[in-house]
Amino acid sequence: MDGQTVRLTDDLWHSVVGWSQSIFYFQGDGTVRVYGSIDDPIFWDKYGNVPVYTDHAFSYDETTCVLTLDGYDGVPRGPMTVTQVSESEFWVECPVIFSVLEGEFDLAVFRIRDKAVAEAFFKDAIPLSQVELPCPTL
Repeated sequence: MDGQTVRLTDDLWHSVVGWSQSIFYFQGDGTVRVYGSIDDPIFWDKYGNVPVYTDHAFSYDETTCVLTLDGYDGVPRGPMTVTQVSESEFWVECPVIFSVLEGEFDLAVFRIRDKAVAEAFFKDAIPLSQVELPCPTL
């Protein structure tokens, strides 16, 4: 995961919180930058169609395979247990993150994204802390 760009599957992310997508960029210094888009007309009028990001710390215990996103309250919430890893994705089991009519989500898939595509997505991103809207929607 170190230095790789990964993301939650579109379907799960959209179903849970309504954002179109989120990209998790794990960095070698133990930080993870989480990029996402905001579907809000006020935001679009002021900032255009650009993603926002927040920074968090992460830790990974190779003995227990537990991945923790410290201070992150999005989806999924840590700690998570990594259950499967391949060249293109890794799976994690996590505490229940949302209840739906069909059951509960407790499994998420992070997919490694093409680096050029990912960089194109977030090169103009702005930090969420700088977003100022008259009616907060976040």
